[in-house]
Amino acid sequence: MLDVALHQLSAPPAQHATTLRGNKTASPPPLAQRVAGRLAELCEGAVLIMLNNRKFTMSPRVPPILVLEQRDRQWVPKDKNLVMWQDWESSRRVCQTLLEAKAYTQLVDFDAHLDDIRRDWTNQQLNAEIAQLMSVANGSA
Repeated sequence: MLDVALHQLSAPPAQHATTLRGNKTASPPPLAQRVAGRLAELCEGAVLIMLNNRKFTMSPRVPPILVLEQRDRQWVPKDKNLVMWQDWESSRRVCQTLLEAKAYTQLVDFDAHLDDIRRDWTNQQLNAEIAQLMSVANGSA
């Protein structure tokens, strides 16, 4: 399934209006790094963002995230001074709300879409919910 998605991404940008923002995987780091390497070939400046499930709680004090960048074909941690969170506290509250609501059960990945093409892998409804929560958190709603 991943091969199908990567093949579609390799088409010239004029052939599709979608911009790749990320790839979700539950695979161990070697496979995730290989997939991210392929994405880096297609998208300049790509980063690999890994969630640390051991640190991912309902109320983490710091982002349970590791941001990696590719240097000399190796994935290395990005300089922490360059990784900035505009407002971690608001983001944390939104994540907590989404976890409590079990919003992850609405998430449709590309594999699920290929199994049943009626399922929306762009997750527009879930993205709208997240956007609404973020606008409330940022005081713009």
